[in-house]
Amino acid sequence: MAREFAGGGNSIAVGATGMAPGKASEGYVIVKFDRNDPSLVPAVFKAAKSELGNPPSVVVYHATTTTISHESSLSRCMSIEDV
Repeated sequence: MAREFAGGGNSIAVGATGMAPGKASEGYVIVKFDRNDPSLVPAVFKAAKSELGNPPSVVVYHATTTTISHESSLSRCMSIEDV
């Protein structure tokens, strides 16, 4: 997904726990992120902006293995003004 978005000229960040941070050859940036700690969201945007030179237009959460429970709050949303 990140490759597709980046290939379309978008500024993309991938938040992940199991990938090495940095710029991928496909043009997106990988940033350490643990969805269990929503206080890290602003740091994802800050790190992405630092690597990309501008805020990302899309942030993709790279969840390779996750268990979603009914109590999970994957529906948390933040506006760009919140970060």
